[in-house]
Amino acid sequence: MFVATGTGLAPFIPMLDDIRAHLPPNPTWLIFGERFREDLFYFDEMRALEIDWPAFHFVPVLSRPPANGMWHGAVGHVEGALRERFPDLSNSDVYVCGVPAVVERRP
Repeated sequence: MFVATGTGLAPFIPMLDDIRAHLPPNPTWLIFGERFREDLFYFDEMRALEIDWPAFHFVPVLSRPPANGMWHGAVGHVEGALRERFPDLSNSDVYVCGVPAVVERRP
């Protein structure tokens, strides 16, 4: 389980590559948050990875979705998206990287 905001996604890219190449196909989740859609770098690459790697699940989250209703992903903050999908994380490994406020709250 990976939770990232902003440039916190960068260290997870090689980790995901390594997991895909060397570990059994267990479910692997990436919850990635940004304020605006245009800030979600690697968005297309993560969507393509979901298609190529069935065990991978990408959850993009926007705290400020476009007013035109063109966003169909999660809205809010990464902590909320994580808790919504996984209310009990007691038996989970969660790696968090990004803005200090998110890392300090450790979802």
